[in-house]
Amino acid sequence: AVRGVADATAHRLVVPTPDRLLVLDLDTGHEVAQAPLDDGANVLALPDQLVLAGPLSVRSFVPWERAYESLLAHLAAHPLDPRPGLALAHLAASADQPDAVVEGARAALDALARIPAADPRADAAQREVFDQLLAFARVSSSLDLPLREDLLRSAATISTNPAQEVAYHLALGSLHEDAGRPDEAIRHYQAVLTSPALASQLYTEGESARQAGLEAQRRLAAVVERHGPEVYAAFDASAAREFAALVAQP
Repeated sequence: AVRGVADATAHRLVVPTPDRLLVLDLDTGHEVAQAPLDDGANVLALPDQLVLAGPLSVRSFVPWERAYESLLAHLAAHPLDPRPGLALAHLAASADQPDAVVEGARAALDALARIPAADPRADAAQREVFDQLLAFARVSSSLDLPLREDLLRSAATISTNPAQEVAYHLALGSLHEDAGRPDEAIRHYQAVLTSPALASQLYTEGESARQAGLEAQRRLAAVVERHGPEVYAAFDASAAREFAALVAQP
């Protein structure tokens, strides 16, 4: 159902609904794009931008090409600031432009690498880049699994403390579960469980927080429950061999 006022360009009709914005091809009548929308809107389609007027706000959207060029200019003008690269990656993900997601992530990492270690901005910039790359891998369902995995591994290259290492292992374990690789997921959960420095960290996701070891144990048990105890057999055998070797030492 339409919620608000639609508008048209020469070849497109933009229609607001209660939960999304639909873009229809006027020549074929087919849907060519959609975007999430909170509660309908009145649409104004201008030559170089789209304006959405809702009950509490007015938002303006520009074409991908124009926004991309603008962000590239920001990247060039601010070589020590990772934020334009992160903004490019976010925008590219929402516009279904995976190559530009990679471009933005690499630009953010390059900018971070240029910041001198003694610069007071360095720590905050590192945390922001790490957290944003991790967030992509956790929640960006529009990105395919290999790209999400690449972003996670990029985050791992800049991790600086045990809490970030925990976040990396648990996020990559979850991604391996999504990809149908329970043995690889177990490997990352085990990495947290078997390291006292990692297991003792406080892990926070959303509004919940718990000791990282307990979270890894919970996820490990869930994997075994879904896939059967045989999925953990290799790790049991490895632990038994390590224990036997330890006992055999003089």
